[in-house]
Amino acid sequence: MMNLDSKIPAGPLAEKWTNYKASQKLVNPANKRKLDIIVVGTGLAGASAAASLGAMGFNVDIFCIQDSPRRAKTVDHFHKALGKIMWEYCGMARNTESLTKAKQLVSELENEFWKSVFIPGTANEMNPELEKAYRLEDYFELAQLVIDDAMHREESCGGHFRTEHQTQDGETLRDDDRFMYVAAWEYQGHGQPETMEKEPLVYEHIQIAKRNYK
Repeated sequence: MMNLDSKIPAGPLAEKWTNYKASQKLVNPANKRKLDIIVVGTGLAGASAAASLGAMGFNVDIFCIQDSPRRAKTVDHFHKALGKIMWEYCGMARNTESLTKAKQLVSELENEFWKSVFIPGTANEMNPELEKAYRLEDYFELAQLVIDDAMHREESCGGHFRTEHQTQDGETLRDDDRFMYVAAWEYQGHGQPETMEKEPLVYEHIQIAKRNYK
């Protein structure tokens, strides 16, 4: 039969935590991402511990038994997750399938952000974490706009490469008849579709040509 060793420090109860801290070795910053830390418990103490350890660079999971699926996560956690979605599904090469997936994942991540983000400190003091949360709120809006714009542009041009629109040689395939214009999107409020304002591009002194990098 296996024995369960809780590794409780020796000594009187009042001195156990002090003795435990004194016996722990420091973790090299380069190794923090290699360590998984499980925080057992909920409430302010558990949420604060998880957020603090996550900000320090550790991989943190919270184990608890409760009705709510809420989990405390730092602003940096959501920022990195958003960047990964945009890189993998709305990067230099994208298509309708990947952009649709990106829009879904960004929406789900934003919903989780509002439910689970933990911001230490208060709103009545200099609070960098709160400032980052406000910035990240804007980034969610911007990410949705970038995805919508990429889905709207049914062509490949420059750094915008839609894999459905390429030549037999793998070069960009433009659609000048539909997309030769300069445009800006007008914000209509959270959750509302943006409105496009555009002006046609008219070239009088140069000839439009297509490049082949091969």
